[in-house]
Amino acid sequence: MSGRVRFIEGLSPQMQAQAIADAVSNHPEQQLLAYVFGKFKESDLLGIKTEAEKMLMLAALNLVECIAETAPRRTK
Repeated sequence: MSGRVRFIEGLSPQMQAQAIADAVSNHPEQQLLAYVFGKFKESDLLGIKTEAEKMLMLAALNLVECIAETAPRRTK
């Protein structure tokens, strides 16, 4: 997870959008993860300009991962 946050740092907005789309499309909790990234985008926090912003993103992504890990698996 911290690798994802480090990876998105410094990317152009177009590359950020592609990285986010890739992460969401392969995640078991797609809607929740998309919501979190959407809120970060609304708040202009996707660029991760400070250490505090990085910690906030790590906490939010960790929460999503915990929910995804404990949520019942859906079959498609």
